[in-house]
Formats: sequence, C-alpha cells, structure tokens
Amino acid sequence: MYSTIIFLSISIIFLSLMLMIDIQVDLDVNKMKIIVIIKIYKIKIVTLHIHLLGMVYRVNRSKKFKKINFVISDEQKILIAQIKKSILDKLYYDNFNVEILLSTQSPDFTSLSIGLINQICLLIKSYLIFSHKESELTFLNKANFISDENKINFDMRVYFTIFDMVFAIILSFYKRGKYVKQAK
Repeated sequence: MYSTIIFLSISIIFLSLMLMIDIQVDLDVNKMKIIVIIKIYKIKIVTLHIHLLGMVYRVNRSKKFKKINFVISDEQKILIAQIKKSILDKLYYDNFNVEILLSTQSPDFTSLSIGLINQICLLIKSYLIFSHKESELTFLNKANFISDENKINFDMRVYFTIFDMVFAIILSFYKRGKYVKQAK
C-alpha cells in the first residue's frame, strides 16, 4: 500500500516538473545555412543543419545529408496540426533574444533597414508585453559597413511541463486516429 502511494507521489512530482527548453536559430544569409540547436536544461539534444540552396538537412553529427521533403500526407498534416495546437497552447514563454547583423551595398539602405527592423522589434516587444506578461524580448540590431555579412541569431527559452507534453502527444495521436477514421 505504501509503495503504491510513494510510486504515485513520485509520478506526480515527475510529471509536474517544468522542462526548460532553449531553442537557438542561427541563419547565415550569405551562405544560405541555418543551424537550429535545441537544448533541454542546457543539455544539447538536437542540432539541425539546413542548407537552403541544396534543400538538404543533417541531424546532429550524421555524415549524410537528407533531402527536405515538402510532400506531406493528410495523416501527417493532421498529426502535425494536432501536436502544434496541443503544444503551443501549453508553452510558457520566458524570453526571446534577437541579434541581427545587416550589410548591404548601400550604407543608406543598411541604416534605413536597421531602423525599420528596430521599429518592428519594438512592436513585437509591445505585443509580447500585452499578450504574455511574463515574457521578455531583447534585441540588438547592428549594421556592418565594412564587410558583406548578413546574419540573424534568434534565441528563445520556453518552459513546458512533462505532463502537458505527454498529454499533448497522446491526445494528438488519439485525435489523428479519430480524424483518419472519419475521412475513410
């Protein structure tokens, strides 16, 4: 009896833990490469390298690049939509950090673009303050007049409970099966 109570107590504590998820996206516009790093509790889980020119990607340190497949079946679309809906509603957004390094051929256009990007970041920051009061946005937009370098770095930290994650995945698979049966 006591072992069951202890097991249930530990299970409830485990399921109520908050996962700290860090997502870092580095886009090098000149090389047309994107690097996405996902960390849980500052432990690197996934590193995704995407080459936009060849439309190929590589996960972690695998040697082979795979083609990006844009054709998705209806079942996969339903599953992705259900997981997205179930997970995005349960995320607790903490902070966002955006760094942009911009360089064009014209210094006038570069400075005007940086000013416009700053205004857009301020609008997004005010939206975040209004919709997610606990979240914070910091941004640093720089112009590079010396070399031709265009980079975007986006860091995001969100929190997610293990219970919400397990529930969202189970619910998504259940609803996917329900919609697939209805479609047939």
